[in-house]
Amino acid sequence: MAGTFALYVVMTRSLRSEDTRANLFYTALGVWVVLTPAMPWLWTTPTAGDLVVMAVIGGLGLFTLYAVDRAASLAPVSIAAPVIWMQLVVTTVASVALGASPGRRALAGSLVVLAVVAYMWVREPNLVVGEEAQTDD
Repeated sequence: MAGTFALYVVMTRSLRSEDTRANLFYTALGVWVVLTPAMPWLWTTPTAGDLVVMAVIGGLGLFTLYAVDRAASLAPVSIAAPVIWMQLVVTTVASVALGASPGRRALAGSLVVLAVVAYMWVREPNLVVGEEAQTDD
């Protein structure tokens, strides 16, 4: 998931002059164009519970993509994309908080991500984000 978000940030850099709403629309349109041809063979009528789950996933997805777009617009992509890997750390912490036992790979990956983010924080302590930030091409 984190890799997908990092790739999303890199791919949407071509839309950086567009409004965040336009980026979200193009993202949704791209998914619709790719998945719609397969629907006649995959469609099953959703139950009421399925509709609730889809609405929650859609809302969380919208919020997450909005946050990713904002992160990419506030910092250079070379900084924003690696930090998005923090999703792995958040997921691992959430699973522990919910009483699940994360696997060794999740723990190792989380430690690697934390080490990289700490390194970036030490390496770029005076990083300017926001309107003054330089953008990567």
